[in-house]
Amino acid sequence: MDVRIRGFIVALLLAFLASAAPAQTTSPAHPSPPVDGDDSILALRDFQTRLEAHYGGYRNIPLHVKAAYFEWELARYHRTEHGQVYNRVELSDQPGVRPITIPGSDTSTWNGALLAAMSYKYAVTRDAVTLQQIVDLVRGLHFFFEVTGQPGLMARSISPAEGRVFDEMRPNEYVAADGRKYFYRNDPAKGTYNQIAGGYAALCMFALDDLPPEVRGMALSDLHAMVLHVIETGYHPTERGGRKTRYGDMQPFAGPLGVPFNAQVAYEIIALGY
Repeated sequence: MDVRIRGFIVALLLAFLASAAPAQTTSPAHPSPPVDGDDSILALRDFQTRLEAHYGGYRNIPLHVKAAYFEWELARYHRTEHGQVYNRVELSDQPGVRPITIPGSDTSTWNGALLAAMSYKYAVTRDAVTLQQIVDLVRGLHFFFEVTGQPGLMARSISPAEGRVFDEMRPNEYVAADGRKYFYRNDPAKGTYNQIAGGYAALCMFALDDLPPEVRGMALSDLHAMVLHVIETGYHPTERGGRKTRYGDMQPFAGPLGVPFNAQVAYEIIALGY
């Protein structure tokens, strides 16, 4: 090809790219989150407002930015000192006050689902921060099992005695080795087992080998105890005093509508143990 023709074509391409490319402007700095120590609702609302304004409204915020914000908020405001993540917290109007976690009826259930999600994320990113979040979740799930005093049976949620405690939690007391008192919701359902088993399954597939040895041993011990508890109780989890849980029946027998879910949950748990 003639050099002049080639140069003309290159010039046309450059002109086209220049016209198609957006104008280069200097964008304002990305908003910074509240400073450490200020977990007040006012500081968080201010950050959210500035973040939306930076992108010209909530609908314009890129999906990856929303995901990063969601993980940041969970880690900063919703994660307890034991590594558990609570879906509801109460924030103070004043800085310097830590969020108060509000126990739910399915808190441990959603921690199992979150463990699965973070394990899938780690499978793609191999990110050290994500791995640490998984470590925290494994420790948090362990505490759900520890407080019941029944190997393989998890609490639905836990609250320190000085925290938010509901009346239905008060019969269930746990005193830690350091003397600190907790109350917990008992009576886990088949859905609790379903989500936590799913979390451990994803963990085993994607992140187990990268966990610190002590945390890996904790995860394996807890999931094995959970599987054995389901088998040894005839597929109906049982409280420490011998009472079967109200919504935990997983007996995989043929029957009316709804029973196939029992078989699915039972199979998932036995497959996880295998």
